[in-house]
Amino acid sequence: MNLHHHIPAMAILLSLVSHVAADCPVRPPCTCDELGTNSDGTKSWSVNCVNKGLTMVPTFDTTKDSVEELLLGKNHISSISNDAFSTLKGLNFIDLSENNISYIGEKAFLGQKNSLEYLYLGKNVLTAIPVFAEDMSILRELVLSTNQMTTIPANAFHKTPALSKLYLNSNKISTIDGAAFDDIQNSLDLLNLQNNSLTSNVIQVLANLPKLRILYLAYNPLGNIPQAGFGQAFQSIQDLNLEFTQLSEFPVVLLSRFWKLRTLMLSGNQMASFDLPTVGNLTSTLQNLYLHNMGLTKIPKGIAQMKNLHRLELSRNSIATLDTCAFHNNTNLRTVSLSGNPLECTCNAAGLRFLQNILRKDFKGLDQPCPSESLKEYTVTTFPIDHCDTRDLCNSKLLSSTTSMPTQSPSASPVASGTATMSTVEVTTRLTPAMAVVTVMVVVSLR
Repeated sequence: MNLHHHIPAMAILLSLVSHVAADCPVRPPCTCDELGTNSDGTKSWSVNCVNKGLTMVPTFDTTKDSVEELLLGKNHISSISNDAFSTLKGLNFIDLSENNISYIGEKAFLGQKNSLEYLYLGKNVLTAIPVFAEDMSILRELVLSTNQMTTIPANAFHKTPALSKLYLNSNKISTIDGAAFDDIQNSLDLLNLQNNSLTSNVIQVLANLPKLRILYLAYNPLGNIPQAGFGQAFQSIQDLNLEFTQLSEFPVVLLSRFWKLRTLMLSGNQMASFDLPTVGNLTSTLQNLYLHNMGLTKIPKGIAQMKNLHRLELSRNSIATLDTCAFHNNTNLRTVSLSGNPLECTCNAAGLRFLQNILRKDFKGLDQPCPSESLKEYTVTTFPIDHCDTRDLCNSKLLSSTTSMPTQSPSASPVASGTATMSTVEVTTRLTPAMAVVTVMVVVSLR
């Protein structure tokens, strides 16, 4: 290689790097990336000080340029002093997560009220919501997860009226004042309160959040929710996570009040039974339903009425049989998880009829009690039967009737031979070109 031809290019590159380094508004070990040019001709920078061993916020030289992004995560900063960012212009995003911050001065963000939209303070040791000296009028996202807060006082967010996403998960919060969210009730869109110490009293506090769409309350000792619970929030909540919250019931009358619910997560709550409303908005809005590890013994009533259900998670329950008609109206269903259930596999087992519906086959000897609008399309379905034998398959009617089944394990003996082997039958059928391939795996023990 002739290096002579590359010397000019290398010189230009080194010159550019030197120029960028010279213009960088902060000294090493932090680095800078130029984001662009502002309307007044000045430059906009992203400053990266992540994992640099810093013990305090560095000083900045920004006589003319602006710092739009400031990344200070994974350092050893313990406090943010007043005016810590006062020399910065146009600061839009600050990440101070994974430090050891226990104190933030009220004037720490002075001068950023018209530019700061994102403030990340997760994984620190804060014991209270930060107090701002001036209205942070466009702050939209505040991350305070994994700190040491125990209480949220009244009007805690009165200086952040535009806040739409608030993360308070993984603290030690046991008390939230009834007026804690009053100043953001018309802006709050997402609230994460997972993994705290909240009881069902918090539900009434959330009742006055008419714009709330996404609510995470998993891993709190809520206990049962009062039927008058969510108040105005019934009209707006789309995604609701109540996993592992010590619920023993979730009444149909409570569910029927949700107007726009798309995703409901109730896994880990031991319930004797769980049913869905057969009429109301939920029948057309619900798309994802998570019911893992709940001790359920049957498919919840009302599943068939959920016309737009896409995903149904029922693993690790105690379901032994499947009603053939349980899913007959769920034409948009894409994923059903039934692993970890003691499903029975007998000639008359409803589970086989369910499999029949999935494949849209007309197996001889199996009745068809469902209406003609049975399942028409599936893209992914798991049917975990792993203990069926030849007698359970009605003298091989299931296999002998499915002539379109293209594959069988090469090592497997034919069903009719009755030899004691394990066989995996892969049933694959293609729908229309616009749909994905349906694959159902059935592991059969042959004797």
